[in-house]
Amino acid sequence: MVLLNRVNGKPWSAYPQRNDVSVILPPTSDTPRPDWLRSDQRRHAWLIDTALCARTRPCVIEARLANEPDDATPADRYTLLDVHERAALYLPPGEYRVRAWGASGRTLGERRISIGK
Repeated sequence: MVLLNRVNGKPWSAYPQRNDVSVILPPTSDTPRPDWLRSDQRRHAWLIDTALCARTRPCVIEARLANEPDDATPADRYTLLDVHERAALYLPPGEYRVRAWGASGRTLGERRISIGK
């Protein structure tokens, strides 16, 4: 699925400075996340705090290890498309910085979390 900007009709990109378009893969089952994430015993589910998005959609939620830079690859990422949608990030034990951002790239909310400790 490719999201289009309602104003100008251009494809949405999670990183417009790096790529032209972001593709969102639709769920393949009743759950919004791939089955392998839930079956990996090393990962723990963290229910996404939708308040971080300030009711903005689309909203990308991503978690990076607390000691990694902002441009490090996230440990997990999920895009919320609906205001009532609920989903989880699946993260190995550790300390994380969770960031939510909108289509403009502007940070909507941030928090630190601890998983499995």
